[in-house]
Amino acid sequence: MPQLDENLKALDVQLSSEHLATLDKASRPTLNWPAEALANIGTFGYCGTKINGETFPVNPRATQKRWRALLDRWFITPTKKGV
Repeated sequence: MPQLDENLKALDVQLSSEHLATLDKASRPTLNWPAEALANIGTFGYCGTKINGETFPVNPRATQKRWRALLDRWFITPTKKGV
């Protein structure tokens, strides 16, 4: 029981925003390729979708018809006959 009491005292620790920023910086992982490319892909890769609350605009060079054809090739969709 004494160990539990000591552990519960840790809940009262308050860290300053400076300490939190230091911990965030120290614990930020270094991701290998393609993580950086995917983070910057934006409208080219996500074209009009909403991911984790972030909405990406449709690439002006991409037409709806072209994207529908790509999606139909990549995924099984209800628009395909026999599915």
